[in-house]
Amino acid sequence: MKTDRLLIRSAIIFGVMIFFLSGCSISKRNIITPFVPQNVNFLIETNEYSAKIDAFMVILDLSISMTESYNSRNKYKKAVDIVSRMNQTLPDIPLIGTLRTIGNYDCALCRTTTSIYGPKPYNQRDFDFALRKIKGANGESPLDLAIEAATQDLRQVTTGRLALIIVSDFKELQKSSIKAAQEMQEILGDRLAIFNIMVGNDLEGKNLMQGIAQAGKYGFSVSAESITSPEKMADFVKMVFLERALDSDHDGVFNTHDECPNTPRGILVNDYGCPKDTDADGVYDSNDQCPTTPKGIVVDEMGCPYDRDQDGVKDYLDKCLETPLGAKVNINGCWIISPHFLNQCCPAGRPYMDEAFMIIQNNPNMCVDIQVSTNALETEQSNKELGKFWGQNIKSYLMTKGLSDDRIWVTGQSIEKAKGSPESLTPITQVIFNPASCTRDRDGDGVYDAVDRCPDTPKGLKVDAYGCPHMKKKQVSIKLDIKFDSNKSDVKSQFFHHIQKVAQFMKTYPYSKAIIEAHTDSSGDAAYNLKLSQKRADNVRKYIINNFQIPQERIIAIGYGETRPIADNKTLKGKKKNRRATAIIKAGEKK
Repeated sequence: MKTDRLLIRSAIIFGVMIFFLSGCSISKRNIITPFVPQNVNFLIETNEYSAKIDAFMVILDLSISMTESYNSRNKYKKAVDIVSRMNQTLPDIPLIGTLRTIGNYDCALCRTTTSIYGPKPYNQRDFDFALRKIKGANGESPLDLAIEAATQDLRQVTTGRLALIIVSDFKELQKSSIKAAQEMQEILGDRLAIFNIMVGNDLEGKNLMQGIAQAGKYGFSVSAESITSPEKMADFVKMVFLERALDSDHDGVFNTHDECPNTPRGILVNDYGCPKDTDADGVYDSNDQCPTTPKGIVVDEMGCPYDRDQDGVKDYLDKCLETPLGAKVNINGCWIISPHFLNQCCPAGRPYMDEAFMIIQNNPNMCVDIQVSTNALETEQSNKELGKFWGQNIKSYLMTKGLSDDRIWVTGQSIEKAKGSPESLTPITQVIFNPASCTRDRDGDGVYDAVDRCPDTPKGLKVDAYGCPHMKKKQVSIKLDIKFDSNKSDVKSQFFHHIQKVAQFMKTYPYSKAIIEAHTDSSGDAAYNLKLSQKRADNVRKYIINNFQIPQERIIAIGYGETRPIADNKTLKGKKKNRRATAIIKAGEKK
C-alpha cells in the first residue's frame, strides 16, 4: 500500500509538472499561429523566376510599445507571426540571413539591439527556432542603433543584392532612424533595398516609416494586415526575393535588373526597365507629345501643358490667361497691338486697330484695358502720362468705329531703359489689350472702371457719376506759348513771366496736369530735330519744377520734331512760328 501511495503521489507531481511545462510551452507557441504557406518553389523550378536577393536582414521590433493591443492581439505577437509566415514561405534559394531585434525583455529603460540569428547561410528551421525563443517585448526602441548594426552585418556580404526588412509599429522612434537609413544607403549603394512592414496604424509612425522608405532607392512599405494570408504573403515574398527570369516583358532589360517586369510591349523604358518618362509629368515618353515639359507643370493626357485660351502660349508661361480667340499675342501670351508704332492713330497702325475692334465687337461681354508702355521720356511718371495719352488716341479711334466709351479704359506704364544703352536708341513702346471684367473698380470709388473717367481718384473723395471728384460746371484753363531761337533749346527770359502764370495756375488747381509739347522747324535732319524738340520740352518742364516746386509727376514733356508745323517752313516767318513749345492746362473748381 505504501508503495502504491508513493507511486500515485509521484504520478500527481509528474502530472502537475507536465501541466505547467506544457502550459509554458503552449504560451510561447501561441505567439506563432498555425499557417499553411503557399508554394513559391515551383516559380524557381519552372525557371519563371530567379533569386533577386543574395542576403537579407530582418529587424524585429520587440520594444515596449509593441506590447500594446491592436485588433485584439499584442502587436509584438503579430510581428513575430508575420516574420514566421515569411520564413515559412521563402523558397529554396541560397541566402545569407540575419534576424536582429530591438528592445530588451529584461530591462524597460535599456536601448539595445541584439542579433538572435546570423548573419550566416539561411536555414528555415534554424530561423524558426530563433523566433520561437522570443519571450516577449519590453525596453526602448533604438531603431537607429539597429540600422547601424545591420549596416555592419550586411557589409560582410561583399557581392550581390541586399534586403533590409523592418517589422515595427514605428511608434516612439527617433528621427535619427531616417538618418541612419540614409547613411546605410550611402554605404551599401544600389545593392540595398529597404522594405517596411507596419504593425498598427500610428500616424506619426507612418510618417517615420515613409521617411525610412524614401532613404532607400528601392523597396516599399506594407501593413502587416495586408500580407497575413498565404496568397498575400506569397506575393510579398515574390516581390522582395524573386524576379522574373530573362526578359519576360521583352523591353530590352533583363529581369535581374528590371524593376518593372510587366511593361507592355512597345513602351520605351529606362535602364531599370520601367516606362521612360523623361520629363516626369506622368505621361510615358511613348505617348508624350511634349517630352521636355518642365517639372511640376500640369499636363493633359498627351503630356503637353495646358493652353486654356488657345493663344499658342502654354498656361505656365502665359501672363494673360483670358486672351480672346484670334488675338495676336507676345511671348508672354498677352494681346499686343502694333508694338513698333508710337502714334497708334497713324495710317500704319490702323489695320491693327481694326483687327482689335473686330475681336472686341465679337465679344459683347468683354471690356478692355488698353495699356501703353513706353520709355520715350526721362521720368517714370512722364512715360506713364505719355502712354496714357497715346492710349486715349487708340480709344478715340476705336470709338469712331462704334465701340462704346464704357467698354474701354486706358492706363499708361513706364518701361525701364536697359543700362548702358546709347541715348540714340529708338524708344521702346508696346501696346497691350488686357481683357477685363466690366465691373472692375480699381480705385474703389463705386464707379466701375468701364465708365470711370478718373480711375485713380484718391480714397475718400466723393465722386460724380463718372467717377471724378465733384466739380463746379465752370471749367478754367491757361495756355502757354513759348518761342525758341533757331537750333536753340534754352528758355528765353522774355517768357519767364508766362511760365510763372502757368505755375501759379497749377498751384491754384492741384489736380491739373500739364503736357508740354515742343516743336522745331524743318531745317536740318529730322532725327536731330526730334531730339532738339525733346530738349526744348524738357527745359520748360525743368524750369517749372525747379523754380515753382510743382511735383514732377504733374508735368510731362513731349518733343514732336518737325512733324507738326503750324506755319509754312518755306518762309522765315513760318519757321519762327514753328519753333515753339505749347501747353493748354485745364482744371475745374471744386464745390
